[in-house]
Amino acid sequence: GARAFRHAAPTIWNSLPASITSASSSLSIFKRDLNAFYYEQSNHYTANVDVQNLNTYFKRLNVALLQNA
Repeated sequence: GARAFRHAAPTIWNSLPASITSASSSLSIFKRDLNAFYYEQSNHYTANVDVQNLNTYFKRLNVALLQNA
């Protein structure tokens, strides 16, 4: 379904601005930029976010990025 990782991950990735998804020089820079983006978004929008699923997604994304590094 739409909540499955294989569906949700590309959907979230494709919703990010190109400045974040373009190749960065390090994982720490990627994390910094992603954090800044979501912090900025949280100041503009109020959303009902399932924090447990979001944390799981970012843990899996981090593992995938480290495996591909």
